[in-house]
Amino acid sequence: MKVDKGIAFPTCISINNVLSNFSPSESDETTLKDGDVAKIELAAHIDGYIASVAHTVIVGSEVLSGRRADVIIAAQNALEASLRLLKKGTNSEEIVKTTRKVAEAYGVSAVEGVTCHSVKRFVLAANKEIPIKPRVEEKVEHFDIEENEVYTIEMSFTTGEDGKCSGKDGIVTVYRRAVDVTYMLKLKAARQLFSEINSAAPTLAFGMRDFENKLGATAKLGLKEINEHSLLHPYYVLVDKPTETIATFKCTCLVLPSGVVRLTGAEYPKVNSDKKILDEDVRKLLLGSLKNNNKKKATAKKDEKKAEEKK
Repeated sequence: MKVDKGIAFPTCISINNVLSNFSPSESDETTLKDGDVAKIELAAHIDGYIASVAHTVIVGSEVLSGRRADVIIAAQNALEASLRLLKKGTNSEEIVKTTRKVAEAYGVSAVEGVTCHSVKRFVLAANKEIPIKPRVEEKVEHFDIEENEVYTIEMSFTTGEDGKCSGKDGIVTVYRRAVDVTYMLKLKAARQLFSEINSAAPTLAFGMRDFENKLGATAKLGLKEINEHSLLHPYYVLVDKPTETIATFKCTCLVLPSGVVRLTGAEYPKVNSDKKILDEDVRKLLLGSLKNNNKKKATAKKDEKKAEEKK
């Protein structure tokens, strides 16, 4: 039996003050230079089961210090602490509180609009969401973590004070089908592009670069009518001020009775930060294991019981 597999989110490389969703076309002239802080983001699936990852790397061999180092290690530690909170009975609010403590320790800010979320088959972001920095007007529904769930945990921090990013330039290179919207397209170019999209990416995100390479000018011409009738969800390229730096670490993980299993990730970049986490609760989390110690506790209780019986 043929198993469907492929890209669930196109590769994006977002540099310095760019938060996410930058998957450039071949005509783009953005270049990398030594010392750039680059976020690499992508996702793949097998039979609809999705694994996502985002990782921050430093271009070249420079070891960063100062504010850029602070934001990188803050995002790293926030991810590690949050993973250790992913166990049965933990309320999602604890992850938000821990994220805030880590941000304060390093003098940076979590980015508004970024969420950790549950994952389901063919669904990148399912119904359980944890905003790492809730907006003031946002009503957050907290919930308890359950065993045998799949989560994508994402920590994006910025050196900016307010944590606000925007898509003010209106740049979009990544889209996803709006499966609940229908419209009879008029232009031949739009129908041809939409047919290609439905065939290659009926439910998951895709980069326009692939269709531009295949269809040429037809893709650009057809996209206009498709967007006019909201048949696609756009992923805007989100940016902070040009003077700021953003770091992101994201991984997909399983919440099992034995503990958390991390499915994606890579080695963290080396940086020099002179700041430390002083909060004892967070420090204990970071020193803990991703594995549950229930078995050890049960063994210890048995040993205590045996000792009592011998007395």
